Amino acid sequence: MAGRSELFFASIRSGQVAMMDALIGAEPELLTATIDLSHRGQPADAPGMTGLHVAAQAKQLEAVRRLIDHGADMNVRNAHGRMALHDAFEYGQDDIARLLMDAGCEVDACMAAAYGRLDDLAKRLPAEANDLTTGTTPLGWAAYGQQVEAARALVAAGAKVAGDPYDELAWGPACDVCAMGVAKVMLARRST
Repeated sequence: MAGRSELFFASIRSGQVAMMDALIGAEPELLTATIDLSHRGQPADAPGMTGLHVAAQAKQLEAVRRLIDHGADMNVRNAHGRMALHDAFEYGQDDIARLLMDAGCEVDACMAAAYGRLDDLAKRLPAEANDLTTGTTPLGWAAYGQQVEAARALVAAGAKVAGDPYDELAWGPACDVCAMGVAKVMLARRST
């Protein structure tokens, strides 16, 4: 299967969905195959990436659509705790993110915060206010998405804004993208 697996991931990256479909038809277990792309140095690369992760990163909307139609598990996390939805956000692929969410992908606290989906976020708080599954806190994802209201909801639910590792995982993203509104919410929390 190694040769077919490599061909499967190559067909996804290049948008050759007919080839991808044929490979899945011949070997349905390819839907659960994973690849380690951590050697490439791209921000979201990790071991344990599925076809959906690769399609989201490669900006291949039709491949994502077809993988969902084939029954790919949208909630599988790679070795860094990220679903394809996280990768779609990181690569600015809102159409892919929307497709995944509309198809029923889990919207964890990180993605709810990043996209400002306050109703979804409320369902996950306070339990996930300080979740570190993805290597960034929900507050950090809110900063990446410039989502001030999500940051307020997280802070109200007990999201940590100081101390190791929260200094880096909440403040780092806010500084990376100059999320001034989110930074103000975090500063107000530190002063109370």
